[in-house]
Amino acid sequence: MRAKGFGYGASPPEPDTSVNLRLRYGSLSHEQAAKYGYLDPPDPTGASQDNSTIPSDKAGQLAYTAALDGDPSRQRTVAIKDPVSGVEYGGQTIGSGCWAEANRQLFGTDNDYIQSVVDDQWLQAAAASTLSQAMASAAVIDATKSWAACMSAGGYSAQSPVEMKGKDWVEPRPGRTELQTAARDVLCRGKAHYDDVVRAADAAAQRAFVEQHSTEVAAARSRHAAYLAGATKVSSAG
Repeated sequence: MRAKGFGYGASPPEPDTSVNLRLRYGSLSHEQAAKYGYLDPPDPTGASQDNSTIPSDKAGQLAYTAALDGDPSRQRTVAIKDPVSGVEYGGQTIGSGCWAEANRQLFGTDNDYIQSVVDDQWLQAAAASTLSQAMASAAVIDATKSWAACMSAGGYSAQSPVEMKGKDWVEPRPGRTELQTAARDVLCRGKAHYDDVVRAADAAAQRAFVEQHSTEVAAARSRHAAYLAGATKVSSAG
């Protein structure tokens, strides 16, 4: 990008929200509930994307995008499909600009990069599926009922901890009601052992998935190790 006249502020590494492990179960601590209610706490790494290198004028932005992605006429889109079921997740564009060059350094070839996207999408879908299975298990349903009874005893009408984060809380947030509800939520989660039950059910569902697809998982793990080795080599080279 510098050779083409641009700086580049890379996005910080951050998992897709569907598999954000910090908040995977919607868990709250007493401290978090007291300070943030149901708002996401700040990223503990303090990382944020640096957009200062992107030109502010339209012509500059178009040139920046062209340098990053390459000539649109040379781009191609490859279908991304579940390697087991064949279900199509969508498409991934392969360009000819700096982004594509960087991917080739890390992954080796365009096909290797596409394979990394396939692996990533497949495992993200699996993580979402196992969590759904866990939430439908008898153990989690019982824990949810215990949590709801505890909330009701405190004067709060709620059916599941999952619904709390997505509620339309009064702005500006977090307000008094949200903070009080979040505090009761934490108390009731503890009494119902809700988080422990969900984690155990999710872990069991994940183990079953890995056992069922052991060959595919082992291959994806091997490829991932190779990608990490490539990234380490590029990073060490400066």
